Amino acid sequence: MFLFHAKGTGKVLVVDGGGSTRAAIFDVSMANKATSNGWAGVIINGCVRNVESLKSVSIGIKAICTHPERGKGRSHKKGAKLKIAGTIFSQGKYVYADPVRFS
Repeated sequence: MFLFHAKGTGKVLVVDGGGSTRAAIFDVSMANKATSNGWAGVIINGCVRNVESLKSVSIGIKAICTHPERGKGRSHKKGAKLKIAGTIFSQGKYVYADPVRFS
């Protein structure tokens, strides 16, 4: 089970894709599921796909870039500390982000 299937209750989910740009690890179906479970946003250390469709989703999404191909990885570790681009993310901390829209 992916973590966005769990209740988010206004929290931000951080997904570490290892910074890979070879394939997307998050798409609009996952974003819709995260939205319906109350997540406020998703930070992805990797790529997303279906960008045009992601524009209509009502949660914040930050990712490295886009890629049209779906990735194959499916592992997760809940509550682990992640270090992404020198920033340490840990459970219970706050994340602040400026809004950016694709045009």
